[in-house]
Amino acid sequence: MKSLSLLAMLLVGWHPWGTMHDRQAVPQHHNALPASSGAPNFPATSATLANKAGINSMPGMRPWRYNGPNPDGWWCQDGVNCYVDPNNPYASQSRPAMIDREMSLMAALGVSTVRTEFDWPLIEPQKGVYDWSRADYIVNEAVKYGLQLQPILVYTPKWADGSLANSSNWFEVPPAQDSYWTDFVTQVVNRYKNSVHYWELWNEPDGGGYWYGSSGQGLSDFVNHIERPGYNAVKAADPTAQTILGPYFADTTWYQGVVNLGGKFDIAAFHDYTNDTLSGVTTLRSWLNGAGLSSTPIWIGEYSSDQGSGTTNDTTHINTFSSVLKGSGYQMAQWYELRDDIAMNCCPPSGTQSKYWGIVGHDDTTIKQGYTTMQSLIGGASPTSTPGPTATANATARPTATIAATARPTATIALPTATPQPTPKGHKPPTPTPVPPTPTSTPAATPTSTPALTPTATPALTPKPTPTNTPGSGPLYSDGFESDAVGAIPTGWTVYGSNAGFAVASGNGGHVYGHNGWTATTLAGSTAWSNYTLSVRMLPNNWASEQDGIIFRARDSNNYYALVYNNGTTLTVRKIVAGASSDVASVSFTTSSAWHTFTVAVQGSSITASVDGTVKLTANDSTFSQGEIGLMANSPVQFDNVTVQ
Repeated sequence: MKSLSLLAMLLVGWHPWGTMHDRQAVPQHHNALPASSGAPNFPATSATLANKAGINSMPGMRPWRYNGPNPDGWWCQDGVNCYVDPNNPYASQSRPAMIDREMSLMAALGVSTVRTEFDWPLIEPQKGVYDWSRADYIVNEAVKYGLQLQPILVYTPKWADGSLANSSNWFEVPPAQDSYWTDFVTQVVNRYKNSVHYWELWNEPDGGGYWYGSSGQGLSDFVNHIERPGYNAVKAADPTAQTILGPYFADTTWYQGVVNLGGKFDIAAFHDYTNDTLSGVTTLRSWLNGAGLSSTPIWIGEYSSDQGSGTTNDTTHINTFSSVLKGSGYQMAQWYELRDDIAMNCCPPSGTQSKYWGIVGHDDTTIKQGYTTMQSLIGGASPTSTPGPTATANATARPTATIAATARPTATIALPTATPQPTPKGHKPPTPTPVPPTPTSTPAATPTSTPALTPTATPALTPKPTPTNTPGSGPLYSDGFESDAVGAIPTGWTVYGSNAGFAVASGNGGHVYGHNGWTATTLAGSTAWSNYTLSVRMLPNNWASEQDGIIFRARDSNNYYALVYNNGTTLTVRKIVAGASSDVASVSFTTSSAWHTFTVAVQGSSITASVDGTVKLTANDSTFSQGEIGLMANSPVQFDNVTVQ
């Protein structure tokens, strides 16, 4: 990503779903229409999936940051609450122009589906009053480029919040009346049922800050007031439509709870940021088969890795998506996301954190190697220097969703040869909010056939040396997890926590110890160990909610020290006594989402913490004098090469 001189951005430290802090409520601006307004006649398109590759657009809202549209996304209003990247000529022109550019990039990439938010508070800002302007434009753009739009219906508006709501969580609770939700679902599905055939009911309702609880009352409220009523409303409006559920990992415990409560879904999805996505497919398929749902297709709604910078040589992205797209066992894999991202507050729009998930730069002109590599795997149209033809979808009957090699319009993208000149100060002057125009119908381009992805063998991993437990002059303890089976808890380790998610996975050229579940700890070694140096390789994710680290001098799972990497911004020595946490020392610290060596040396009451061989933090504390070593995590993370000297 190009540096943005008008933003005071942190370099790293953002989960794709943001942070549950710094929430701000401001007025919204809408061109709203009553529910009774006649819907336009959207073209009829096929539900057939051209291939198994999809992509995510930017989130439409991050309501924990700002009660309004994401200033860096598709739903903001020009001159009101949009951030304009001075290096992005399309954003500088208008938000509809930027949407058109990104849709053209997606079409040229060759993906079948575009996963994007249709946020309830933005479409129905007041009860029974709808603002269809931006949603209409997005649907028409998808039809124009021959893309299958897959909206996510998410977030409870403030006007509809229920008895559980308060000033901080209005968007993640059930509405005061189920009819508020079902009326919205009915309206949106009825309006777009000719062109949209896949609807996701909420985003990550099992965690991640989108729904208030993943078990007990939280799970019951989701199924009884969102999932089941929403499913019925979708089917009543369009019996052929497919509904999707998508937890933030292959959370089979949560899925079982949904089924036990009478929940229904047509597609079982999950998200993965551990670079071991295909293991999640195996886990979810095993549960579906056992639950009598063997015919239910699996979608990977989000998967990605952060490159750590805006480099066009994005090998981390390529390694991540190549193994998935060459794999099998699922129907659709939707990369997160097209464009590099900035998590923003408003108003005025201000960037807080940047992340490099995209295969295109934030300027919508920088095409990374990941884009062209994914394009070749999918079979998309090659980018050219001339604009491609406008394409419209033919009106055809909708068959049952299948993956097939179907004809689609050829989309091309224009790549400027010179860096566009920014507008003064990088922002357009305030102007009245425009209503995006409905694209005019033009003759369809002569389609070219896009071949469906054919799974191929995943290249073999190069073995890495296996650390050994060497007595005598060698390490006191070492473990590289090579002798442990993928999916198992490694020998000698004990896991603590509900739905802990610790297991051996593939990664780092061999096996790693991965985490993809709820907050948990895992311990190994001896409680008799006293003075030692613990070194662990760790692949952090830099989510804003991240609390991952290494444990030392653990008496048990409720009493220990930990070196914790917090929120992608700080490094902390923490002690947990009888389950209660307190910080011993902390220092500002950021690093990339790449493998790093975290080391802590304890000698008496002295604690020294290092990252990649450089001392970052020292502290003194005598609460614990001896104990085991271990790992802690609350987000997708991987560990490797554990050594105790």
